Amino acid sequence: QALKNRAAARYQLKDYPGVIADLAIVVTRGEAGTSEYAALGVSKYQTKDYKGAVADITKAIDGGSKDNAVHAARGLSLFALKEYEKSIPDFNRAIELGQTDTEVYFSRGAAKYFLKDYKNASTDLDKAINTGTKDPLAFDMRGYCRYESKNFATAINDFDEAILKHPKFAQAFFHRGDAK
Repeated sequence: QALKNRAAARYQLKDYPGVIADLAIVVTRGEAGTSEYAALGVSKYQTKDYKGAVADITKAIDGGSKDNAVHAARGLSLFALKEYEKSIPDFNRAIELGQTDTEVYFSRGAAKYFLKDYKNASTDLDKAINTGTKDPLAFDMRGYCRYESKNFATAINDFDEAILKHPKFAQAFFHRGDAK
């Protein structure tokens, strides 16, 4: 129990390597439950061990976790692994459970963008932008979605915004040129 308590304290302090070290022992002993797998998976996501994160978070979700951050972390891990189609249900579930983080909307929109689902991607990118993302890629992607919808004037506005935020963003220049 001491390792679980220390891991929980480390998790609160965002000492993710420490969480992983403590919970690895708990797992080896066969004493891990849903909350430990959730903390372990989120910690692995935070340390960019995306495959490990997916495996542990899946155990937490299969064990009944309804924590929106857990679903978001698995979605973000799958997204990082370029498993876009698999990431979308986790983003959906995280949002259903109350997740309002801009990164979740941006990543879900980007996943749909990479799957060429431009109409639905645009809706999520709108939410990401409206909830505060300043990422020029969000504006470029939304602009491209609008370009695909033949909405050239608003597409150009988005490309201009992406360029304003990142003056050397070649892709946005390229897309703006196509839209004109």
